[in-house]
Amino acid sequence: MRKIIFLLIVVLPFAAFAQKELFMKEFNEVNNWFFVQQNSMVVQKYTYYKDSAMSNADDSSFCTIVKNKNAIHYKVAGMESFSDSGYMVKISHADKYLYVSKTGKTDTAQVRALFNAGFAGYNTYSKKGSSDNTSSWELTGGINGVNSARFVMDLHNHKIKYLEIVLAGNHPLISPFRKPGQESDQAVIIKVEYQYPTDIKKKNIETLSDFITIRENNISPSPKYKEYQIKLLTENK
Repeated sequence: MRKIIFLLIVVLPFAAFAQKELFMKEFNEVNNWFFVQQNSMVVQKYTYYKDSAMSNADDSSFCTIVKNKNAIHYKVAGMESFSDSGYMVKISHADKYLYVSKTGKTDTAQVRALFNAGFAGYNTYSKKGSSDNTSSWELTGGINGVNSARFVMDLHNHKIKYLEIVLAGNHPLISPFRKPGQESDQAVIIKVEYQYPTDIKKKNIETLSDFITIRENNISPSPKYKEYQIKLLTENK
């Protein structure tokens, strides 16, 4: 009996902690590699399902992240943001506004920390397989409306290959999937597939001057966005 109690109180929690530490080590190595490259790009395809069998997709979208030295450029579902040289520009194509804020630094480190923190709050970390430098994980007991996650990572090439997340019915992202008259939301499964284009240097990489023009203390839209209006945001916004 004493041995069983010892296992429950000491060994099992330590083993669970070790699993979490191993996952975070592998994930951080893969995640951080993307952000320390001079030039890198990832295209994420998001597919949304409301059935556990994932037989019929309810919606899909793409997210493109381009990192060029210190600059980082996001495009996702009609939203776009660019950060570099102490400025962040959020582009609203719907109302033709450029929301500009002056930041202390580009948001590369902030985003990397956000990703790391986002997968550090699960209760259970289980390694499901490892072969040919590929590592598979299942995370359960999440917080803030994220029930679970499944990962497949390429440790040799420092890439996330596949991610599957189950969001609870109370998660803010679930509301678009609510049917008319539906009182409560069901869980939604999000499958994320990753592509890493290798010809990033050949692509038209945008810079801060492609969005705004800065002359002394005056900020105006670049010629490309001449029909857009500028709205300056204070740092605490």
